[in-house]
Amino acid sequence: MSMNRRDTETVEYNDITITVGAASILMGMQRSIAKGEAFRASKEGKIEPARRVLAIVTYPDLVASVVEADGIPWPLEFEDFLELPEVLVTRWEEATYRLNPHWLPGYDKEAEEEAEKKG
Repeated sequence: MSMNRRDTETVEYNDITITVGAASILMGMQRSIAKGEAFRASKEGKIEPARRVLAIVTYPDLVASVVEADGIPWPLEFEDFLELPEVLVTRWEEATYRLNPHWLPGYDKEAEEEAEKKG
């Protein structure tokens, strides 16, 4: 079995295509490092609340989930991320959390397993 095999989902919007994957340990660590860097940077200066949430939560999660991206600069800088269409980012976010529900705040694995058993 290939160690690079993972579930993926592709999101498209106009000429942009982003393939999101279930996280590997490397993807998870990249996410954690990006979140930490954004949190430290936000403490150093005043950042409007929307930018702060996007920098600490949304951007690291979405960027870390990408397996392949076409039609956008890659690696994607935060300022470029802020200019993306909301429809694209919403689809990307939904795919990311479908494949990586453990990244959601308040994720409860036991509750998810119980719900799956109940069917």
